[in-house]
Amino acid sequence: MSFPFTPPHVVTASEFNAAYGVTGRVDTDGTILAGTGFTVSHGGTGTYTITFTTAFSNPPFFTAEGKSSGAEVDGITITALTASAVTFFIRDGSNDRAFVFFAREIV
Repeated sequence: MSFPFTPPHVVTASEFNAAYGVTGRVDTDGTILAGTGFTVSHGGTGTYTITFTTAFSNPPFFTAEGKSSGAEVDGITITALTASAVTFFIRDGSNDRAFVFFAREIV
């Protein structure tokens, strides 16, 4: 991986996001179980918005996966994606779903 700066250099939050991305693990109620650099709001059954503490330069690559509780995940649908936040829908049947996610700027 190459970086757009040379040492010595203080890495800014946006440079860190671009190089490494933001990852997290979130419970069904929107509680952050692991990860930093984001907040979560739970807007209704299966609907979550992740807001990045430091916005990316452009909308990032984003993926999420439901954590297994024995039930199948109906799928993940991204309904809004900007440089600062992503809103998506994930559930199993009529239940909320815990999930892990990864967001990274495409460089």
